[in-house]
Amino acid sequence: MTTEHNPERILLGCYLLDPQLARLSPLDASHFSADRHGALFDVLRGDAVRRGAENPGPLEVCYWLDAHPDAERNVGGLAYAMQHMDLAVSTQNPEWFEALVGDKYRRRRLATVAVAMHDQQKQGLDVDDVAQQARADLDAMDAGLCSVTMDPNQSAATVLERAQAQYRGETVSYIPTGWPEWDQEFVGLPSEGMVLFLARSGMGKTSLLNSLAVSIASTGRMVHIHGTETSAEGRNEAILYGMAGVDMRYYGELTTRRHSTGLSGREHTAYDEMHSRIAAAAHDRSQLPLYVSGSGLTVERVAAEIRKGHHRGVAVALVDYVQDFPASRAQGLKSDKLSQVPHASGVLKSLSAELRIPIVVAAQVSGEKAGIPNKGQIIPQMWDAQWSSTLHQDAEEVYAINRGDYWQQRLIDINGEAPKAHDANLYGPLGSMGIHARKRRVGALRSVSTQWSGPLRWVGTPWNERPDRAPVNTSPPGERHRDWNDHERDWR
Repeated sequence: MTTEHNPERILLGCYLLDPQLARLSPLDASHFSADRHGALFDVLRGDAVRRGAENPGPLEVCYWLDAHPDAERNVGGLAYAMQHMDLAVSTQNPEWFEALVGDKYRRRRLATVAVAMHDQQKQGLDVDDVAQQARADLDAMDAGLCSVTMDPNQSAATVLERAQAQYRGETVSYIPTGWPEWDQEFVGLPSEGMVLFLARSGMGKTSLLNSLAVSIASTGRMVHIHGTETSAEGRNEAILYGMAGVDMRYYGELTTRRHSTGLSGREHTAYDEMHSRIAAAAHDRSQLPLYVSGSGLTVERVAAEIRKGHHRGVAVALVDYVQDFPASRAQGLKSDKLSQVPHASGVLKSLSAELRIPIVVAAQVSGEKAGIPNKGQIIPQMWDAQWSSTLHQDAEEVYAINRGDYWQQRLIDINGEAPKAHDANLYGPLGSMGIHARKRRVGALRSVSTQWSGPLRWVGTPWNERPDRAPVNTSPPGERHRDWNDHERDWR
């Protein structure tokens, strides 16, 4: 494979991952040195593919080419066209590759202009006329092409325009989350950049991101949350039960017994009440602008999905969690986590800068980096992410998560017996989650404590107890006797 056409192929790979980008491109088919590359660009930019789908993706393009043999031959064959995606690291920064393709186009045109000037001089044409024509040709080369470098006037004008938009209330430098404790302490999320949440396995990362996604969506902002551990249906189910204030496992247990051995009168009452809550939460969930994707997607595919969502208004993206992405073809299917995790982090960081939206990312610490509790190493440091020493460098802000309930059970596992009294100063108070700022480019490194409910897998004020919601008792039914701390290890 020659490197001559690699920028073109990488750019076409970006366009294949998100064909909408081709329609927004300042280039045209003539800017590509290979005819088959220009032909594919015309296909992606044309209306023919779009007739079959509102937002066509790689699959729709593949189907269209397969149904049009002449077009397939023009792009070099279906297999060749699809190989462009293997070269595209991601759709994180197509402007950069558009600039490279434009630069190569300029070089080819310069060579053409130089040959034309030489021929015109040999024909005895006036030197001034030849120079004037050359200047016109050179000016035409720059028309419509993008640049990755901003001149001083453009930079100042862009910053001033953003400041004026914030002054008019049209944009914000921080995005309110709708979560009172967070917004009061940290103002909100930065309007762009990667926000990293670090925690041990089982500390509550998933519950935190689910609750945060619902809270942000409740403010009217469109949100996309991607989960690497479960399907989209599984995460939607967890979000719905959390909003309903219903313990999913207990509800499932009652459902099984209801259809087998039967329920007592009080259990029937509790079951019906939970069912009503789920129905009410389902109505609320349907009104939230919250989009969910599930496991099995590479970081490049997730970036493409977020970019598609951004075209329709997604303002915040959340990823749970960064170390669990499947191997990327850009890194090689046999690459290890030590190369995959920094790669995924870099893709998400660049995507945030490109779309100018915050991307909230959960990451895990474990092993030696998790610390030893009997030495007082409880709350992770910002550099403690597993399999990466660059995650915290890519992040705009870094927060560490800790729960006292987590340690109450873990100390039994470690020491073989429960401590005589829980040390809230060392391990954190029971029934709450502590979120500790480890890095903020702007603002003090503070901490916030918020409500935690393990059975409901919910962080913060329960959905049904929010000021704009009717108060509902979300505690487990009184007939149910169970020590919830014995089951903390399974909650997230």
